[in-house]
Amino acid sequence: MSVLDTLVFDRTAADVERWRTLREKGYDGMTEDERAEWAACVRGAYNAADLNRVTQAMEYLVSLYQQYERPITYTPINITHADGTTNTIWQLTDKPTDEQLALLLQNLLAFWKGVEEASMDVVEVWANTQFGYVDLDTQIVLGDYATIASAHGIQSIVVEVHSNTIENISLAGTGWVILQDDEGIAAHYINPHGPFQDLQDALDSLVFTCMAEDGAVDATVLISAVMRSGDTISLGMGKIHWSAIINWAALESYALTWADIEAANMTWDDLEHLPMPNGGGAG
Repeated sequence: MSVLDTLVFDRTAADVERWRTLREKGYDGMTEDERAEWAACVRGAYNAADLNRVTQAMEYLVSLYQQYERPITYTPINITHADGTTNTIWQLTDKPTDEQLALLLQNLLAFWKGVEEASMDVVEVWANTQFGYVDLDTQIVLGDYATIASAHGIQSIVVEVHSNTIENISLAGTGWVILQDDEGIAAHYINPHGPFQDLQDALDSLVFTCMAEDGAVDATVLISAVMRSGDTISLGMGKIHWSAIINWAALESYALTWADIEAANMTWDDLEHLPMPNGGGAG
């Protein structure tokens, strides 16, 4: 058993409200049971004992990080007490300053920074062919070309879409917050508060819809992760190429494969103005 096992990780709003209720009563106004509860350290309280427990846990983690040669930047918090002495042990009469609490948070985030990582395999759709022909209003799921290879410490995923014709593109996905302006679209997924425990499942739920009535739509997709330490890691970039082939039926009638199209050096214009074969059937 280590000091980590003594940490309170499931304190709830109800616990804090209970502490407030007892505090407002005051010790003289409490029942015997409430006084016993108060003396035993109410779960909703956060006092010197809690601060010292967190400090001990951080010092223990620093020793482990150093032992396993993980990067860590830890700055001890010096506390000047009422009697004028200074050390790193909190006393009941100490009142943490904003600067001390900010340093406490900075130290906590440093532990995430030392172990967090995120990477992604981004494969451009129809890579090496330059053909991305889809029918009108066809939807493309982000998970088709983006796979998280490893992830630890991700607080949120951000998917940005940029295009010269951004008005022809829309995004939607369960658990995603979509923001759009003239510059592009940004989709945010907050982890772990979203509906998916697996981040790849969250990516798979994000769907792009092309609403172009004619011609082609190109878009660049940028994927990044905001880590618990506050750092932002770029995960990758991909390209999507939509073409609203008006004469889709004609293409099917010719029974052309994408390899046939590439071998014949057919252009967007060729495909979008492909005539129906004689008789309307396959030749």
